[in-house]
Amino acid sequence: MRTADEAFHQYTQALRAFTEGNYRDAVRGARNLLPSLRTARDPAVVEVRLETIRLLLDASELWWSTGSSSGTEPEPAHDDLVDEARQVAVILGNQRSRAVAALLRGRHLIGSNGLGRAVAAFAEAARLAEDAGDDLLLLDALTLQGHHTVGRSITKGAALLAEAQRIAERIADRRGPDAAGPAFAHWTLRIAKLDCVRGVAEFDLGHFDTGERLLRQALVVATAADLHDQRATSTNYLCQLLIAAGRFGEAEATLTREIDLLGGYAADSPHQAYNRALLGKTRIEDARPDDAGPEIEIAWGLLEKRPHHGILTLVRNYLAELLLQPRYTGRDLGTAENLLRESIWECRRTDFQRSEVAALCLLSLVRQELGDSAAAVRHSAGAVELLEAAGGTMPALRTEEVYHRHYVALSGVGREVDAADALRKARRCILAKADSIADPGLRTTFLQRVPLNRAALTEG
Repeated sequence: MRTADEAFHQYTQALRAFTEGNYRDAVRGARNLLPSLRTARDPAVVEVRLETIRLLLDASELWWSTGSSSGTEPEPAHDDLVDEARQVAVILGNQRSRAVAALLRGRHLIGSNGLGRAVAAFAEAARLAEDAGDDLLLLDALTLQGHHTVGRSITKGAALLAEAQRIAERIADRRGPDAAGPAFAHWTLRIAKLDCVRGVAEFDLGHFDTGERLLRQALVVATAADLHDQRATSTNYLCQLLIAAGRFGEAEATLTREIDLLGGYAADSPHQAYNRALLGKTRIEDARPDDAGPEIEIAWGLLEKRPHHGILTLVRNYLAELLLQPRYTGRDLGTAENLLRESIWECRRTDFQRSEVAALCLLSLVRQELGDSAAAVRHSAGAVELLEAAGGTMPALRTEEVYHRHYVALSGVGREVDAADALRKARRCILAKADSIADPGLRTTFLQRVPLNRAALTEG
């Protein structure tokens, strides 16, 4: 049995490997240490056990998949580890340990059992961390709670992220980011994550310049610190913004660079699948569907082997969108419809409404293409209803696209007054976003190079 000092020393070695970007070494070190801690009764060693579980999950998250994992390196049995963290928290019996366990449970639920339960777990973690007086843990919980709440209410999510930013500033003012000790080893990662989720929330709100500044800031930090998962995520969110802004060449170059970087380290990661699919989406928007096909197909194949609910429906929708493209040589409306209905069913189970809205819009297009105008209106109306119930904005979704699809569907059945109203809403969203772009050249690119924007501003 290890002494507390021995356990802590080995834990800090594994932690150092993680903070230096050596994720596989961190996983190996934490896995080797954990068995020797499981029989410990010394509370100090039990605390190290909980932190080792957390580190093992942090360092392996790049490879997480849905449900029960294989347990093989570098992906440990994260579902079992989350349950073990809960048991350790019961043994320790304090608010902080319960907060850690709730935080880990929420992260696991995002990829396995749905958004609602995950957000509830993050809220519980934040409450317990605040009760424990642990600002660092509170920052972690609020960052995740805010980010994932955005998918249900942009207003509530943004408020939580603003509170997380206040906590981060309070910590930095009081102790400084260079404070010694393992608790601050994650500081760079924490700030990169916070800037990243704040940036994508600003983008979701239609604030392009602010969103881009924060996302680039997060990407610079994550790249310099070799934070593979955070770099991949920051790249993805930044490129969503670049695609929406019509800057397809920048998005393609940025995604290609990240795919090459992560491909040498974690080619089978769900993060890699998402970025490959987004590269395909870039090429769809740039009217190059045949170039998009291989990337989306590779992404889909990766997710079939290593599924992740938070990503799976997004990529399935990209695949369906590819199959709908008139210029795509593999165009297949029937398969696209089946994929979209599967997405809708899964989203209703997991509560990822952003992907349900996107799938309903695409399904509306399919039905209109097949001559079923009534169904096209029904599906586009369902998308609008979900969007407006969430406050009119959702992550990974363009509000103007939802209204424009409804406009086209309504026009197809002769409801010209309702169609004109939907088109006005789409145009209002587009012009508000254009106003958030200070550079005149980039504003023109947004208005003229994005096919949706160009169509919405010239139709009607």
